[in-house]
Amino acid sequence: MEGEKRATELGAVVWLVGLNPGVLEVVGQAGLAEQLGRERMLFNAREAIARYQALQAAAGGAPPATA
Repeated sequence: MEGEKRATELGAVVWLVGLNPGVLEVVGQAGLAEQLGRERMLFNAREAIARYQALQAAAGGAPPATA
């Protein structure tokens, strides 16, 4: 949780992707899941890439790449 706080202070956004059940349990017990929220905890890399591209397009960045 402290690392996420420091990263945020430096302007980074922390996402967790593809956590196995054991790690997901630890993240939940530590309170990090609540701190990040569902929008920053993603099932797999494909979902994370799609979310990143959508955020970039919404912010006026590069359009999403086609696959």
